[in-house]
Amino acid sequence: GQVGGFAGFLTLDGHRLYADEGMALNEQGQFLAGTSRGVVQGDLDDGSLTSLNLAGNKLYANNGVDEDGDEDHSGDGYIQNTTAALNEDGSFIIGTSRGLIAGNVNDGSASVLKVHGHTLYPNELLTLNGNGQFLLGTSQGLIAGDLTP
Repeated sequence: GQVGGFAGFLTLDGHRLYADEGMALNEQGQFLAGTSRGVVQGDLDDGSLTSLNLAGNKLYANNGVDEDGDEDHSGDGYIQNTTAALNEDGSFIIGTSRGLIAGNVNDGSASVLKVHGHTLYPNELLTLNGNGQFLLGTSQGLIAGDLTP
């Protein structure tokens, strides 16, 4: 069958993107996706697509734990169950090889989430509600918090 509307492959710098771990799409058409070329953020309405970077480094989606339950930083081994959360206001959280990252697709901001000065590394699932409150599975334990200042 044929898809109504439109459909097409996403490319970045001339390379077709392949899904790799978590992705999220909000009602405004903004999205965040782990891909074979790193985490990308974009907008289906205006066609924009950029890599998510932190301090000049490309970020790769990573839930932090492999199938044997061993910590998995930087994409070693098989990774499963990564999620990304993206709110209607553009705020997001995604697990990456550099830790859990919070930011906003509207202004391009991104920062590492920390508790007591320690970077949080993802372990399985996360959730973020429309008020900025979150629950994160981390290698340090289950974390609850709020993105709003």
